Amino acid sequence: MSSPDQQFPPVFATNRPALDETVAEQLNILFRTVREDFAEAPSLAIATAYINPGGFSLIADELEKAPTVRLLLGAEPNPNTYSSISERLSHGNLQDALLDHSSWLSAERDLTGFTRDEDSAARRMVTWLQDTNTDGARRVEVRRYTKGFLHGKAYLTEHPKMPAVLAGSSNFTYAGLARNAELNLGYPSVQYTHLVQEWFDELWDKAEPFDLAGLYSTRWDPHTPWMVFMRMLYEMYADQLEKDDDSSIRTLLKLTGFQREGVARMLRLLDENGGVIVADEV
Repeated sequence: MSSPDQQFPPVFATNRPALDETVAEQLNILFRTVREDFAEAPSLAIATAYINPGGFSLIADELEKAPTVRLLLGAEPNPNTYSSISERLSHGNLQDALLDHSSWLSAERDLTGFTRDEDSAARRMVTWLQDTNTDGARRVEVRRYTKGFLHGKAYLTEHPKMPAVLAGSSNFTYAGLARNAELNLGYPSVQYTHLVQEWFDELWDKAEPFDLAGLYSTRWDPHTPWMVFMRMLYEMYADQLEKDDDSSIRTLLKLTGFQREGVARMLRLLDENGGVIVADEV
């Protein structure tokens, strides 16, 4: 299957890692071409459920050149949680989804690695979120839609003469822009872009300010020795957590959770090393 033509505006974008084809590549084409073809760079607008430094780094060079950016976040419903549409749309479930959304953003911040590259990407994203124009106004405004679920993802250039859009399934994350099997479509003319612009503006007007920069900045706050120790353990053993899945362990013994995890780890080490010692710490 061949890659889409490097046309403007992009009409199709997905991720095919084996072909070095990514959604991020098409977004860079979209943003760069509008910026270079007109005297004034366009403002940008992005609607997404999730964002992380990895996704930001893929298109950061273009985002940092935009005079202003509107970033709209929102919670997605979990289709496995609800038994009917009416239940899915209930206020209580929406609040649960917003809490889950906040928890996801916090977890993504906390689990971003501490390698030099990963830390630099997180700091670069926060710097971008906090950047101001010459008049002191924020160049990036972040809001979160809390009146309902937000499932659509869209990336818009808001140039008055050449508005363009790429919309579909890609969240503003590394997986969404470079790895997952996504589907995003654009339009070769401005005939329909105003419909996406109106959709975005309608949700934006109902959304509430969201301090994404403040949320990520706490990553560099002082931490207790216990938290540092726990993070060290996670860095050392996180890759083994999925390997030590105890869901398939079947024994005649009544084991506690940590004992089942020990059995799973024992079986993994036995398979990897051909031998294992099981012993109490004494």
